[in-house]
Amino acid sequence: MKKFFDIVMPVKTAACYIFTATMCVYAVLDLVFGWGALPDNYLFSFLLLSLAGGVLQIVAFTELVIKRLRYTLRLFVFAVPYLAVLSAIAAGFGWLPAAQPGAWALFFLIFLAVLLTMTLGFELYYRISGKKYDGLLGQYRASRTRDENSRGEY
Repeated sequence: MKKFFDIVMPVKTAACYIFTATMCVYAVLDLVFGWGALPDNYLFSFLLLSLAGGVLQIVAFTELVIKRLRYTLRLFVFAVPYLAVLSAIAAGFGWLPAAQPGAWALFFLIFLAVLLTMTLGFELYYRISGKKYDGLLGQYRASRTRDENSRGEY
């Protein structure tokens, strides 16, 4: 049962983040294009997309399924199937007119822009966090060295 919750809880959390991000992207696009109210089928398609994204994140970015893989390959393992799922949901729920390749090209460019922005954001966050923890580790080691040196003086 613990193994089940070790998988379900991260999927749930990732799905919540993805759903929130999806709604934010939709809100911005709604402001730009003036679409109006959100139809129910869009809401359910966003929820389905969020669940699929949560599962793909667990598969690609944890070691539950793939044990050892470079980050760039993990990103590829996530992005390609996610784009396929996203495209299938977009086609199935009628987000875009099937006969307009320009709309699909814009859709693909928006996907790439969001993926790039999120990837760069996480990279920046992890670099800042890494420097912070490197600094804290350095302080800890310095205090341990001081403590060990002060014990020898008694």
